[in-house]
Amino acid sequence: MSDLFSPRYYTGVGSRDITQEEYHLLKQIGTRMSELDYWLRSGAADGSDSAFQHGACYDQEIKTEIWIPWPSFQIDLQRSTPYVDYHSLTEDLFSVARQFYLDKKIIPWFDNMTRGPQALHARNYYQVVGFPSENNISKVCIYCADESKKGEVAGGTRSAVMVARYYGIPTYNIRIKEQKEELLNKLKIKGE
Repeated sequence: MSDLFSPRYYTGVGSRDITQEEYHLLKQIGTRMSELDYWLRSGAADGSDSAFQHGACYDQEIKTEIWIPWPSFQIDLQRSTPYVDYHSLTEDLFSVARQFYLDKKIIPWFDNMTRGPQALHARNYYQVVGFPSENNISKVCIYCADESKKGEVAGGTRSAVMVARYYGIPTYNIRIKEQKEELLNKLKIKGE
């Protein structure tokens, strides 16, 4: 059971290739979630991740848990944001994520990838579940990515969204009009 005083987390992830409008909206969502006292879990990548991170850090308080695949990942961003809580994968954390993806058949081809993509997907697992010892999984997953009509998320974002769906966490893709409208309504953010 989570500690009564543990922060509430949300996962904010998505495509690196986003429009200026999407960047602005994700940053606005990040700020609003921070105002609602939710801590961001993300991955420090360009595009969606950094939009959420910049929004969550609007007041320069540590309200983030940013997972990076290796210590030097986005080192310039790390240096410029000392008020962000960065966590790099250890071998033990990597192994837990790998086993989860294989056991749940989320990435059955995991062992066929090179170490770089494996580490990126492994960190995506922790963007949703956080530290296993804390048992404080994200409450919602908000993302910006292309998606098929069957709900298959494109790119690396897929692994984080699949982990969230596996755990029954609500997911909202701002590229899907109905989901975007529902999310903005819940957060009391005026849409475009």
